[in-house]
Amino acid sequence: MSSTTHRHKDFIFKRDNYTCHYCGKKFPKSKLHIDHIIPKSKGGKDGVSNFTTACIKCNLLKGSLSVPEFLLKIKKRYIATKARLAYLKRILKNAD
Repeated sequence: MSSTTHRHKDFIFKRDNYTCHYCGKKFPKSKLHIDHIIPKSKGGKDGVSNFTTACIKCNLLKGSLSVPEFLLKIKKRYIATKARLAYLKRILKNAD
């Protein structure tokens, strides 16, 4: 996003209410990145309409994935984590 000026970044952060497009959490400006909705590696352009606000964690996890690919990736992580938590709860319950 090297061609995006500070003015454009400020506009995007304000437009998106300082909220990560992916996890929905609100962050201070210093904890946010500007992300290409359609990655440049997949033909995305440098333009305000192709930029969104992303927290650092989500932006690094997304990398060059498309939004649907990324959402599937985090959904799988969530399901796996949820399954692990349920398993641990069963173990702890049986330990009583």
